[in-house]
Amino acid sequence: MSLSGFFIRFAIVYVGALFTIGVIVSLLGAKSVSAGGTAALLGTVMGVCYWFAVSNKRYFTAQEKVKAILGMTLIDMGLQTLIALIALSAKVGKVNLGALGATVLFIGVLHALVIWIFVSFTGRRYAKELAAKTG
Repeated sequence: MSLSGFFIRFAIVYVGALFTIGVIVSLLGAKSVSAGGTAALLGTVMGVCYWFAVSNKRYFTAQEKVKAILGMTLIDMGLQTLIALIALSAKVGKVNLGALGATVLFIGVLHALVIWIFVSFTGRRYAKELAAKTG
C-alpha cells in the first residue's frame, strides 16, 4: 500500500466512523459527540496503520511515519473544520472564522499528539507480532 492509498483509506474509514458514531449518539439523545470523535480517531489511526503494515509486510520508515502523522493530522483538521462549519452555520448562521480557526488549531495540536502516540503504539504492537511469528 502506498502512502496515498493509506491516506485515502484513512479518510474513508474516519468519515465512516465519525458518521456512524454521530448517528448512534444522536439516536441515544446525547448532546456531545466529542468523546465519540476521539474514539473514532484512535480506532481509525490504529486500524489503518495496522492495515498498512500487514499489506506491506513492514511498518513505516522514519520518513513515512512523519508523512503519515502530518497527513492524518491535516485530514483530521480538514474534517473538523468542515463539521464545525456545517454545525455552526445551522445553529447560529454567521460563523466567527477567527474563533473557528483558533479552535480547530488547538484541537489539531491535541489530535496530532494523539495520532503520533497511536502511530508509535501500533508500530510497536506490529513489531512484537512479527517477533512472535519469526521466533
